[in-house]
Amino acid sequence: MSTPPQILNYAGPTAPIVARAGRYYRNARYLMFVIIVSMGAWFMYDGFVAYPASNVRYNQLRAELADLEKKPDSPEEKKLSVTFALKDMSYHEEFSILLQKILGFTLPPVGIGLLVYWLRKSRGEIRLENGVLSIPGSPAVSLSSIDELDKELWDRKGIVTAYYTLDDNTTGKFILDDFIYQAHPIRAIVKAIEGELEAQDEVLAQADKERLEREKQAREAQEKQREQKTTGA
Repeated sequence: MSTPPQILNYAGPTAPIVARAGRYYRNARYLMFVIIVSMGAWFMYDGFVAYPASNVRYNQLRAELADLEKKPDSPEEKKLSVTFALKDMSYHEEFSILLQKILGFTLPPVGIGLLVYWLRKSRGEIRLENGVLSIPGSPAVSLSSIDELDKELWDRKGIVTAYYTLDDNTTGKFILDDFIYQAHPIRAIVKAIEGELEAQDEVLAQADKERLEREKQAREAQEKQREQKTTGA
């Protein structure tokens, strides 16, 4: 008589594992936000102040050079000075000024939108406690509900995708990224998921072994019955 399969349960970590937003990820995004907004302010200054003022100065120098050329007794040094000053300058067309203004008005909102997106992407915390994984934006998922772990990007980018099926047959997936969230806790969570999947594989393998054993015993019993019938005949 076969014995029932032994159910293996992966005990998992004894204490909660908590992964918060990665410090480098957040700081790098803050810096990018400052750069984008600063560029917007710079473009706005050029469009409303620097370029118009430069054009005014450029027109003044052109008018001054024209006056000097009309006067035959004008000092050559003065003409050369004004000429070289004009060569060091350029006249900014209306389109160029308009482009600076557009960039100045556009970049700060873009920077704010990106910052909101980055903060939302790294919001809250990822927590594994008592075999249940809590992830912002996803339902609570027990380790035993996870069906598959895709580690195609794990070695290169530190990203894994987990696929799960809940008790109500709801399916879904979530992503763990050791750059967006703290690397050490994320790796510990991935290790815990792998341990649970290995335990599930062992249970399935043991169940298959028991099934094959029962089928073998059933075939042997059938063969024995046929032999007994043949002998009796």
